[in-house]
Formats: sequence, structure tokens, C-alpha cells
Amino acid sequence: MCRDRKISRKRTLPRSVVAPIASTAEQSRRAFICLQCGDLAESQDEANCSPDPLDARRRAFPTGDVIVWLRRLRTRVSYKQADGIRFPVLRIRPPMKALLPAVLLAAITCPVNAVDADQVAHHDVSFVSQGVTLRGSLYLPKTPSFAAAVWVDGAGDKPRNSGVGQVLAQRGLAVLVYDKRGVGKSGGIYAGPEVGSNNVTRENLTFLADDAAAALQVLRGETPLRGMPLGFIGASQAGWIIPLAALKNRDARFMVLWSGAVETTHEDVLFEQVALPDKEFWDHHTHEEVPKMMARVTDPLAWASFDPREALSKLKIPGLWMFGGRDRNMNVDLSITRLKGLIAAGHPEYSYRMFPDYDHNLGGEQEDVLEPCLTWIRERVTRPLTR
Repeated sequence: MCRDRKISRKRTLPRSVVAPIASTAEQSRRAFICLQCGDLAESQDEANCSPDPLDARRRAFPTGDVIVWLRRLRTRVSYKQADGIRFPVLRIRPPMKALLPAVLLAAITCPVNAVDADQVAHHDVSFVSQGVTLRGSLYLPKTPSFAAAVWVDGAGDKPRNSGVGQVLAQRGLAVLVYDKRGVGKSGGIYAGPEVGSNNVTRENLTFLADDAAAALQVLRGETPLRGMPLGFIGASQAGWIIPLAALKNRDARFMVLWSGAVETTHEDVLFEQVALPDKEFWDHHTHEEVPKMMARVTDPLAWASFDPREALSKLKIPGLWMFGGRDRNMNVDLSITRLKGLIAAGHPEYSYRMFPDYDHNLGGEQEDVLEPCLTWIRERVTRPLTR
């Protein structure tokens, strides 16, 4: 299948580093994939090779599967096929103990990272926000889109989330993703704990909202999207950014917030101090205990004073919040209480969905989260909007 290649250290990696994968067409069939070069084979012998071990590699297959493999990994990993079937892949120990094993790191978010060129097209975009040039990518379904959205990332200095753009576009939603200011190919200065600054001040959240509003303007100018309903989708910190952005750009017709807090930045940070350090927090604490635990945190956090309800109370567009019942990054109970208050105060267009078994990541773009999100958007964009 693939030829042995000598590496610079004049050693050849073992020829047994392969793993079986199940066929997406028929579960009873088996195939083998080389964990080092990515070639598919009918037998284990054919799947052996020995490439340069210093490279991390990635390969997509016609089935929609994607595999990334690295030399070192300390835990078991799970391999997920394009059709959603998941099964574990174990570390495979080579017979030559003197060499470190090459180990597979499966692309757990498989359909997110796998793009079917027959379904999705994409091209780079750039735009200016507050004098800063930001760069991103627009993912377009090959079939007509039912709507288009700007994806707003959560906190952190990660580059644009191309994966979520791909998976949503495969399902009919055109999506623009971009590098936030000071990250990747975008200009400007990044604010966050990674660089010793605060990313939840009102000033920084306003900057990020300006950027998202400018990105929505890009969608409006794209020829394939003219006349298309536009909106925002985002996660985590985007729960504070998107309401501000929707006020700044009135072309927004909808907003979807995955694990977006409807609590002040102060309350959110207090809750994180209580719950985030303990991975088993919800296994031995009740929701009723949380307010008392937060009250014992004495740091006033005066700098964290932004309240998203200020913007949410002024908006008249549909909004959907998706919450995980085991979230330790935000106080879901408090957010739902605040959201119900907004609904009762004259915002029946707001709603939420609870996923009891998921944490802040909502399972990593699982189908049971994606489908209700997209169905909700389809239903809302077909209704007349009254502001």
C-alpha cells in the first residue's frame, strides 16, 4: 500500500502501527487504516508504513471520515465516522520497545472537520471594523441556502472556527467565520488572560460586537446571499457579544447562542470560581447550593459589570439559547431564570433548549444539538419580522 521511508535519525518505525476501522457502508465489513500515512487497505499487512514521525498529519476520506495522527497520546481516543457512529481506537504498541509508538489522535469532531466539496464551497473574506482589518472564510452550501449567519467565537485566542462553518454549511446554512482581532490573520490587539489582559470588560465586549456587526455586513454584500435572512450564531462569550452586535446591525433576523450566559459578567466569573475547578462538581452539589457558595466568594470583581439584559431588552428578533445541564462555566439555572424574566416582560420570541447530559461544549456539535438549532432557524426566518 505504501512504501517504507527512512527518517532523519536513520531509524524505521515499526510496521505494525495500524488500526481497524468500520466501513460506513456496512458495519460488518472491516478495513484498515495506516495511522502514519492515512492510506486505506484491505489487510493489516498492506497498511504498514514508516513515514517521518515528527509530523502531525491529517487526511480526509471519501466516506467523510477524517483522521489526525500524532506520535504521542496518553489516553484512549474515540473515532467517529461521518454517519455519527462512534467506537474506540486503542493505543497500539509496536514490537520494538526502543521506539516511541506512533499513536492515532482521532478527529473527534469528525463531520465538523470533513468537508464534502460536492456540498460546500468556501472563499476568504476580509472586512474592516473600527479601523482594524479582520479576515475570515465564508462557507456556502452548493444547494441554495435557507439563511446565512455570522459565527461568533467564545473566549480564547483560537483562530477562526472553520469546522463549525463547514458542518453548518453542509446542512444548508451559509456561515461566515473569522479570526477575532489580534488572532490568526486578523489585525488589532487581542484581549484575554493568555496575554495578561481582561476580555470581559464592557470596552472589549463592545469591540467584539462591532466586529461581529461588521461581519454581518459582509454577508449582506455577498451576491449569492442577497435577500437572504441573516443572523448570528455563537458560543459561550458570544452570549454577551451577539445581543450587542444585533443592536448595532439591524439586518440581523435571528440569534442562536450555544451556552450563552444571560447573567452579568460578574456573576459568570463568580460561578466559574466556584464550579470550574471541580470536574465532578455536579455529582456532589445541587443547584440549590450554588447561590450560597457564590455568596462566599468575596472578590467584588467590580470590573466585570456587563449585563446582557440591557441589550436583550431592546431587541425584537427571535433568540434561541442552548444550555447544557452539566455546565460548569456558567450558571445555567440563573440564566434560565433571567431569560424567563425577559420572556414575561414582553419578549415571547426568546426561547431555550436544555440538554441535561451535556456540559459547556454541548457535546461538540452533535447532531442532537445541531438539528433543533437549524430547524428553529428555518421556522423563524419564514415568519414576518416585526420590530
